[in-house]
Amino acid sequence: MKKSYLYNSMIERIKQKRKEKGYTQEKMAELLNISYSNYSKIENAIVTPTLERLIDISQILEVSLDYLVYGQQNNDEVKYYSSNRQKEAIVSLIKNCDKENLQYIIHFLEKIYSLL
Repeated sequence: MKKSYLYNSMIERIKQKRKEKGYTQEKMAELLNISYSNYSKIENAIVTPTLERLIDISQILEVSLDYLVYGQQNNDEVKYYSSNRQKEAIVSLIKNCDKENLQYIIHFLEKIYSLL
């Protein structure tokens, strides 16, 4: 089945942004928690990604869904995705801390916050 111009353009934007970020297809697959084969099928337009997968891709590439689908960028959405991913990364790191290090991190963050 032939894909639409809109769909093919979206796939090209995904490839372009992935390359701009310096990610390989393997890295994207890892970040999406899917196999390389499945990710490759997305970029080769063999499978159509779900909405949830497109949201994940847009967050990883730090672009809006509008940009992926239509080529139009909403900068407020990009700022949200970027800051949201940073918060998720911080939470992930904190979850792996022991109690002693967690207290140190809390104290450190409180000091930084008081300087703002």
